Amino acid sequence: AIDACLRAMTIRRSTGSPVAVSADHHSLAVYEWYSGNRAVADMPVGDAIEVLDGDAAQHDPNRLCQLGHGFAMQAFLAVQSSRADI
Repeated sequence: AIDACLRAMTIRRSTGSPVAVSADHHSLAVYEWYSGNRAVADMPVGDAIEVLDGDAAQHDPNRLCQLGHGFAMQAFLAVQSSRADI
């Protein structure tokens, strides 16, 4: 699943679909977390947020929705790691 997600992300980057790229980063974070790679899962969830965090997200409901998913996943991972400071 992780390899497939990375391949999909490459394709979606080439098509210029930031919402889809963010969703792939989010999925990658979930797959890493399920695989027990807790520290690794933080990186793609940060990338999922970074792809969409900016002025454009404020004017596009799809971007804003996906950005919210990224923040929710970041909070979930923080709680699971007992890091409420994120």
